Amino acid sequence: MGATGTVPLQLYASGPNPQPFTAHFPPDTPMAFNVIPPKGLLPPAPKPGEPAPEPALSVSYSCREFGKVVRGRLYVQTSDMQYSYELRGRMPTYVPPSPAQFAPSVDDRLDPEVAAKLSLGRPTGRNYVAANARGAGVATTASGAGLTKKK
Repeated sequence: MGATGTVPLQLYASGPNPQPFTAHFPPDTPMAFNVIPPKGLLPPAPKPGEPAPEPALSVSYSCREFGKVVRGRLYVQTSDMQYSYELRGRMPTYVPPSPAQFAPSVDDRLDPEVAAKLSLGRPTGRNYVAANARGAGVATTASGAGLTKKK
C-alpha cells in the first residue's frame, strides 16, 4: 500500500531518425498510473550488435487499494504511428519480515524509581474485613454469610 512500481517502456521510432512523441491516458484511466515524460523523442531502433538506448518512457503505478487489479490504457502518439497499451496495476507481493531483521522496540524492564513507588501501595497482608468482623462480634461461615453471636 502506497508503494510505487515503475516499468521502463522500450519503444523505438519507426524510421532511422528520432521521432517526437506524446504520451497520454484517456479520461477513464485511474490516476494511480503515471507516465514520464509525457513528451519527448523516441530513439531509432539499434542496429544488431549495438547496445539498446535508454528507454524513452517509463510507466509507474502507485498502489492505493487492497486486492483490486486496476486497469487503464496508455496512448503514445508519433507523427506516423499510434501505440496503445493496456495497463494492469496490482498490489506488490507481501514479503514478511524475517526474524533476523526484526529487532524488538519495546522495553520490558521496569524503571527502579517506578518500582519503588509501586511497592509503597502494596497490601500489608492484613485482612481488614475479617478484623472488622471480629471486632463487631460477627462470625462468618465458609460461604461468607454473617452469623450473629448469641449473648
